[in-house]
Amino acid sequence: MNDVPVFSFLGKDSKDGILDGSVPINHIVLQSGKYKAINIKLLPRFGQKTLTENDGMNINFNLSDIDNWKETKHSFLPELSSPEAYFDKDNKITSPIKGLPYFEIATEIEIELPFVLDGWQNSINLSEIKQSEIKQRVMEFYIQIHAILKEHNAAKFLELSKEKEDLQTKAFYFNSITKQEIRDSIINLFKKNLEVLPLNDDELKL
Repeated sequence: MNDVPVFSFLGKDSKDGILDGSVPINHIVLQSGKYKAINIKLLPRFGQKTLTENDGMNINFNLSDIDNWKETKHSFLPELSSPEAYFDKDNKITSPIKGLPYFEIATEIEIELPFVLDGWQNSINLSEIKQSEIKQRVMEFYIQIHAILKEHNAAKFLELSKEKEDLQTKAFYFNSITKQEIRDSIINLFKKNLEVLPLNDDELKL
């Protein structure tokens, strides 16, 4: 099974802050079935080598209607969390994960979907292709996109993005209104005739 990252919270932002909110996984689950080895990893904050009593995580898996998510939201898997902190014999707060280099949870979810998306299921193993060839093919596509942006040609851009648009429409259950709103926002952005920065091959690397 492919390893697909869902979200991460790393670097200096983790020094004092926290990540709190919802993260969609519709683009990750591409067909019905059991998804094994869902891994959640808690790492030390920026500048720390091990976890402390102040570190922790809670993960919920929820299902909801995109147009009425508050009213329809419900959980389909028990909450996953790191062990709770507690007071030790000296009446000081401590935690079972304190001093660990990381804390990891692995679980399994089963999902039923009304569609099958290709997505990353038949992706190419890029490690088997020469980097020079990959860069050349990527640059050819970048040059095509860059030319469209310089022309401010929204119609061509939407045509080039059709495969992505179809995938998002299915995966996120977009109705015709939402789909048109996204297209209109792209068209309105192109109408601003913003300056496009040069595309220099020498400044790009894999």
